[in-house]
Amino acid sequence: MKKALFVTYNNLSDAFTGGTQCSLRNFRMVSNFFDTDIYFVDNSRWDKFLSFFRLFFPPITIKDKRKITSLIKNNEYECIFFDSSLFGIIVKSLRKNGQKNIISFFHNVEFDYVSVRFGRNIIKLPYLLSAYFNEKKTLENSTISVALSSRDDNRIFRLYKTKPDAIIPITFDDLYTSSFQDNSKKDEINYLLFVGSLNRSNLDAAIWFVENVMPYLKELKLIIVGKNFEKAKHNLERSNVSVVGTTDQIDMYYDNAIAVVCPIQHGAGMKVKIAEALMFGKTIFGSQEAFEGYITKNENATIICNTEAEYIEEINAFVRNKGKKFNTESRELFENYYSFNRAISNFNDIINSNRQFK
Repeated sequence: MKKALFVTYNNLSDAFTGGTQCSLRNFRMVSNFFDTDIYFVDNSRWDKFLSFFRLFFPPITIKDKRKITSLIKNNEYECIFFDSSLFGIIVKSLRKNGQKNIISFFHNVEFDYVSVRFGRNIIKLPYLLSAYFNEKKTLENSTISVALSSRDDNRIFRLYKTKPDAIIPITFDDLYTSSFQDNSKKDEINYLLFVGSLNRSNLDAAIWFVENVMPYLKELKLIIVGKNFEKAKHNLERSNVSVVGTTDQIDMYYDNAIAVVCPIQHGAGMKVKIAEALMFGKTIFGSQEAFEGYITKNENATIICNTEAEYIEEINAFVRNKGKKFNTESRELFENYYSFNRAISNFNDIINSNRQFK
């Protein structure tokens, strides 16, 4: 079997965040076609700080450039897969030295993500400079560059005047079992489910929903699950709001929820939690931002709400009409577009369309 090198700074053994789940998907996708080695970027704070002076984006440093170059020299890799658009300096160096079989994956538009992440903090300026420089070099020097969504594809072109070569959207391992179709299950309390790891955009969304929507959903409870969200209990818990936080039983919470809410207002890339909710056959009430990159033509599965009034009206109508816990249309949307098999098919098309990988 031909060999590949997969380069990432996400710890694939700790796949609790959306970004890491996507990285794990990418690794398994590549491994379906190649015998794949992993290079994991893991550097000290001092090395990360020094990397700025060479325009590397932390945590990537010049040490990684040397180690990756050495690995490639000592192995006959048919494919080098960079699991981020921020390896531009390394990608440029490899291309300059004759490496042609390079695939780079854009999890989002990192330049925009840095702007959101750091707000008005002046520290974002060196990060912005480094993100812009590295993303541009990644686009210019990759054999194939892959975006996550059409929105990212268009934004990348506006920023860098170069379009990625392909799009592979978020997909998810199918953890579905037939038990999720049992709509006869009765729970003491009907609850909505909010899923997400604790970060700025998810916390802002949860606080907004708790303060502006939950007071008007008298018959319902909201349960919040996701890595580290237990740290925000004091900001979120109410008589009808419960914070679970980190859990290894996410399927149980999906199974018993009547629907999923995703009121996120800012962020980047596609939201993995949407594909996950579709996989479990859940009706989703979410913002336009939440559904970016997803097909939303089926209004019975993906219900777009951008104001508190819209959430209140749509969710109360769902309850009045006795909406089912298992939504077959959500499940079909997942099977047709966002299952792992779809990613395999897309990646197969990519490598077979380029002579470097034949």
